[in-house]
Amino acid sequence: MGLSVLGGTLKGLNLKVPSHQGSPRPTAVLLKRKLFDAIQNWEGMFFIDACAGTGAMGIEAISRGAIGLTCCENSKKNFKNLSENIRLVQNKMSQVRFEVVNQSIIQFLLSLEKHYLSLELELQSQTMFFLDPPYEEHDLYFEVMDKIAPWFRGVLCVESDKKKGPSQNTLELKWKKNLRKHYRQGDHFLLIFEKE
Repeated sequence: MGLSVLGGTLKGLNLKVPSHQGSPRPTAVLLKRKLFDAIQNWEGMFFIDACAGTGAMGIEAISRGAIGLTCCENSKKNFKNLSENIRLVQNKMSQVRFEVVNQSIIQFLLSLEKHYLSLELELQSQTMFFLDPPYEEHDLYFEVMDKIAPWFRGVLCVESDKKKGPSQNTLELKWKKNLRKHYRQGDHFLLIFEKE
């Protein structure tokens, strides 16, 4: 199965998607397009993909002008594939800062908080945190949202599914005052929160 970058300098680049049991579930193309069409200017932004899978979302952001990408992937098999996709992009985007880690998202958040808070305030506000764990792991959604709430000041994008994942209403209630937009495609949806 193939996956292509939709826009920007890497448009058309094919990324590898593994087919083993437990392989990642890429974000639906129409949802991805809605998100990246909604944010026209990615220049100067930093992208954090907490459950990176193939790395496709972060690579899309890099292709459109983001200056840095941090990916976390817990599965060793998926991490190997993710690393191959990132190496492919690094060869074409040498000016971009990349970090790829193989650990649980909770472990990742412990080191991320220190790094994030060391950034200039402008870059903190220009960071997108993309959260798309396996839909069935409902508790993980809320645990991550709770853990980053005290210190994260950028844009949080959460993907879920109305049949398998946490409902739109329960996710919206977590950061209700920060909800800015939502997009749907079939049973899948994206919620965009922005903290100031």
